[in-house]
Amino acid sequence: MVQTALWSKASGRIYPALDQSPYTPAPYGPLFYASLTAVAKLADADLDHLLVYGRIVVFSAFLLLLFGAYSWERRQKLAVAIACFSPALILSQIDFEAWNASVRPDLPALLVSFAAFFVLTTAPISWRRVALAGCLCGIAGLLKQSFIALPLSVLFSFCFPSPSGMNLLPGKCCWRDTHLSAFLVRCGF
Repeated sequence: MVQTALWSKASGRIYPALDQSPYTPAPYGPLFYASLTAVAKLADADLDHLLVYGRIVVFSAFLLLLFGAYSWERRQKLAVAIACFSPALILSQIDFEAWNASVRPDLPALLVSFAAFFVLTTAPISWRRVALAGCLCGIAGLLKQSFIALPLSVLFSFCFPSPSGMNLLPGKCCWRDTHLSAFLVRCGF
């Protein structure tokens, strides 16, 4: 990922051409590569320094995610011992160990998605809060494309009502995801 940012620094293009050497696809969103390229240009960083800077950003996002989870639970008026449970679950997740040691957009995108959730659930809903949450979801999608699933799920939950027998959330999600899949297939995706 960092090498792609260095190529972008040299060529001015975010994504390398797939029909030219080194034939390397860039699997993440443009905001991730543009951010790495900007850091490489501003710091005049080589590969090793850019790796360190990227890891600092990823690890900071991880720590902010822990703090955000704790803060959200405390805003729900939960006891400190219970509020520590969510950060403990995040710390116990085995995937985060590898994500923290590499420069990947997963944790920054997860942090921005969580920020959208935080904005919508910590105060009364207003159009400003909804617009801010939408912008945060868009930023998460630009960091890593799969994070666009959250706002799409919410959108389709409003568009496709579920049958009355499916009042539980997993049943509603399956029903709406079936409609979403049929819609995407019909559109040629």
